[in-house]
Amino acid sequence: MHARYTTSSLWIHSMRTLPSSSVLRGVRAPVIASIVWAFAMAALNAVTHFNVPCSRPHTLLSWALALLLVFRTNSSYNRFWE
Repeated sequence: MHARYTTSSLWIHSMRTLPSSSVLRGVRAPVIASIVWAFAMAALNAVTHFNVPCSRPHTLLSWALALLLVFRTNSSYNRFWE
């Protein structure tokens, strides 16, 4: 099952066809938007020196997101091995 990507020629072929990948075309716009947003927020912070008063909501949301990802990964592994 995993043997088809072990040779170097197939790996090189995968790297050559990476720019025309449908997955990369699908995520290109959101990634570019996130990068632009991050640069804009960094520039705004550099100009105004705005400090976030409380980071607790972000901390709580990150734990919830981590648990969600763990459970989804576990269920997808279970489906894979069935």
